[in-house]
Amino acid sequence: MGQEGMARETLQLFHRMAEFECQPTLSTYHCVLSTLIKESYLDDVLKLCQEMEDANIEPDKLTLGMLTNALCKGHRLDEALRIAERVPQSIDALTLNGLARCLCKEMRPHDALRLVENIKAYDIFPDAITCHTVMCAFCKVGKLDVTMDLLKKASEESPAYGTAACNAVLDHLVKMARIDEAWHMFQELPADPDATSYNIIVKGLCMKRKIEKAQELVSEMAARAFTPSLETYAWIAKGLTRLGKAKKACDFLLDLRRKGIAIDSAAVNEIIDVMCSRKKEDVGRELLKEMNGHGYHPDACTYTAIINGFCKSNRSLAALDFVMEDVLVSGCVLDITDWSLLFKCLYDEGCLDEMVKLYDILLENKVVPNKATFNIIISSFSKAGRVHDVKRVLDDMYRNDIIPNTKTYEGLIDGDIEDISCKVELFEPLIGSDIVLTAEKYQLLIGGLIKSGEMAFAMRVLHEMKRNGCPPDKDTYNALVGGLCNTNMLSEAMEFIQIMKDNECTADAATYTMLLHGFWKAGQIDKLKSLYMEMKKNDISPDAATFNILLEVFSESKKAQEVLRLLDEMRLHGCPPNYSTLSSLHKKLGFREFKKVKNHVKELFGIVFMPEASEGKENEPDVKNFGLSFKQSASRTARKGKSSTKK
Repeated sequence: MGQEGMARETLQLFHRMAEFECQPTLSTYHCVLSTLIKESYLDDVLKLCQEMEDANIEPDKLTLGMLTNALCKGHRLDEALRIAERVPQSIDALTLNGLARCLCKEMRPHDALRLVENIKAYDIFPDAITCHTVMCAFCKVGKLDVTMDLLKKASEESPAYGTAACNAVLDHLVKMARIDEAWHMFQELPADPDATSYNIIVKGLCMKRKIEKAQELVSEMAARAFTPSLETYAWIAKGLTRLGKAKKACDFLLDLRRKGIAIDSAAVNEIIDVMCSRKKEDVGRELLKEMNGHGYHPDACTYTAIINGFCKSNRSLAALDFVMEDVLVSGCVLDITDWSLLFKCLYDEGCLDEMVKLYDILLENKVVPNKATFNIIISSFSKAGRVHDVKRVLDDMYRNDIIPNTKTYEGLIDGDIEDISCKVELFEPLIGSDIVLTAEKYQLLIGGLIKSGEMAFAMRVLHEMKRNGCPPDKDTYNALVGGLCNTNMLSEAMEFIQIMKDNECTADAATYTMLLHGFWKAGQIDKLKSLYMEMKKNDISPDAATFNILLEVFSESKKAQEVLRLLDEMRLHGCPPNYSTLSSLHKKLGFREFKKVKNHVKELFGIVFMPEASEGKENEPDVKNFGLSFKQSASRTARKGKSSTKK
């Protein structure tokens, strides 16, 4: 039953043995404990261990190893240690090593050392890894003096083992960046240092930027006939570079080359990378040429470091020159992702023709950009309004079986493509695809299409937006209403009042104002009045733009009384007329009628209208910028303001 893993049933059967006066043996306990451990019943395991102790049954080595291993894994280290110390004669080397390492992992090196020392009386000794672990654990808790005592004992027992232990502790200190302690320990090693000891401490000194001392140790190694590792030479080169001595590092590597010691390209890359990070790309490029002339062959990482360095310093043309004269000539193939930064940098610096040049060069060399790089190129050309280049790159994407994704279309939407004829062509593949844009991007696209007069396609995008579970907001609907009004599609525009209501997006003053403006321009005054009555019936408060349109309508029909009534209504809503509207009233109403209006405006709003002050002002009512979403309209107005300021 125990072998079947039925822990509870096995335990119940075990306890029933007492009813039949059957005394369990060590083998029985081992079987039950094994089953409980497999199913992680550690509390029951500890109870059973206590029963074994009460019955004076000591676990054998196999059972004890199984118990301590399970308890250590279950984070019951104290119980594992108590059981082990109760029967030290049953501990074998495997159990000792496992328990000591767990104690060290929990920063309890004193307990681990006590256990090791106690077990030595039974001729059980830890392996080298465990000894190193205990020594390193004392280093971690700041007990370097204890570590040194242990190393002295180890060296006295076995010089060879003592050196290996010293190296393990040295390496541990260096990895923990405790270089000063490592150097102090190296100077007082109880065992003679070997080549490994020197290599470790040289690495540490280079990390600490003590290059002169590191070079002295390398010379000392040569005097003792120790051969430094290639990693040691590389660390010295790195150290010199980090101190700003890249030329010395380069000379150091070339000197090694002349001595027949070949360092891999990683050390060269380190020098180049450090120089580029310090904005010394030209120096890095010259060093690369010099190294290349002495048999060092740069790899893709080397070239990428210099390209990225130029780009981060906003020197895209220098990066392109480096690509043309060095990278492509070498025949080295860079990862395609490495080109993305260069394309972006060229765009940011306004080097669009150079972007095209780089793109053509890549294709000539049969280097096909990946989707991310294609998207950067398309976005850049789109923002620059280079429609021909955008279409060409899109064709290349399809030709290479790379399907545009969300980022591709977002780049097109955020662009500045003024060519109306190609907008539908560019965005047609979006309809019915699996690509889902954000509500903001859909709104920007619809606004751009409306501005271009592509109302039919804008409506298709609206349906696509709904299909993808992205409900249009009020700004999107208002953009469509404005676009329809601008194209004199007033019946279709009117339908949106109900559509908005059905989609829980009630029409607001802006919606009605655009419709009123449309009916006024179309000369459909009766429908305008009817719509205004509907607006009031639906408790939608008119805004200043609404009232200004109505004032224009009534002034054209010479209805001065209606104008006066409307001014009273404007006073109630806190919407004073603007100067352009008053100027229009002045021109359209008769002298007597306008005099009444002028006095009424002064009485209601405190505005004194002076005809000469309004000269040069537009007579167009203060209405919204129809046909664009309001967010887009505002942003475009801001951009125009900036450009006019520059001029």
